[in-house]
Amino acid sequence: MDLNALRYFLVIAEEQHLTRAAERLQMAQPNLTRIMRKLEEELGFVLFERSNKRRFALTPAGETFLKQMSPMLKQYEKAVQAAKQVAQGEREKLVVGYTPVAMFNGVLPALMQIYQHFPEVELLPRDISAASRQMVLNMLHDGRLDVAFLPHGSEEPGLECELISMTTLVVVLPANHPLADQPAIPLAALAQEAWIQPSRSLNPRWHDDLAHLFQQAGFKQRVVHWTPQAHTLVSQVAAGLGLAILSTWTQQHLPHQGVVYRPLQDCEYMMEFHALWRKEDRSPLMQTFLRRCQSETEAS
Repeated sequence: MDLNALRYFLVIAEEQHLTRAAERLQMAQPNLTRIMRKLEEELGFVLFERSNKRRFALTPAGETFLKQMSPMLKQYEKAVQAAKQVAQGEREKLVVGYTPVAMFNGVLPALMQIYQHFPEVELLPRDISAASRQMVLNMLHDGRLDVAFLPHGSEEPGLECELISMTTLVVVLPANHPLADQPAIPLAALAQEAWIQPSRSLNPRWHDDLAHLFQQAGFKQRVVHWTPQAHTLVSQVAAGLGLAILSTWTQQHLPHQGVVYRPLQDCEYMMEFHALWRKEDRSPLMQTFLRRCQSETEAS
């Protein structure tokens, strides 16, 4: 079957007028009519009503054929374009901003593995852990990032946000801490401790949520160190410089002989992990990426 005939069929179906379709395709009407009749002969059914010589309305069979064939043709053309890009040494690029959370919960490493099987796509991870939240939002807006993984969502105009996963919190203590043997620790029992936290500019929402948790426990935290990197924070706890609140994702991926991780007793707070991207980006590549994010989260 001639693929050009299928493309011509789509144009006529959109225009429902032979003259306009011929002008749009820049071809003579008799040739277009002949090609459509040949297509109908191959298919074995009539695609258009021809009661009006110029107006071509679809028959019920034509409507069904259009509905089923149109996405298949688009997928075919997409496959051809992707193959051409590979043949010419060109690949689609997707720039992904991530923080350590994206590494610790396993989503980004799994996606990197999956996309090794897609030679037409170049997945470019970019560490944004040292960038403030506002800087990351600006990078999404101006196209320096296509998608960003961040703790907590955003109602930023022009951006879409989707919850990827959630987890609970743990307190990180030195291994020799008096409460290290407890199966779970109430936050109120740590009122006199020094604390280590990331800078507020990196994630204002997380900073404010922590302050609220401490307030609910009846005290204000005494922060002695501001540390952007989770692995540095854990090392500082091991050195006895203070305690920290982290997620169970960090617990699973940053084991350290000098610390213990303990659940917070009666704490219902859940840390959220979101993907953010531009609303205007409806590309098949972005949609495929988001679906794979969801499937990796469900599988973990």
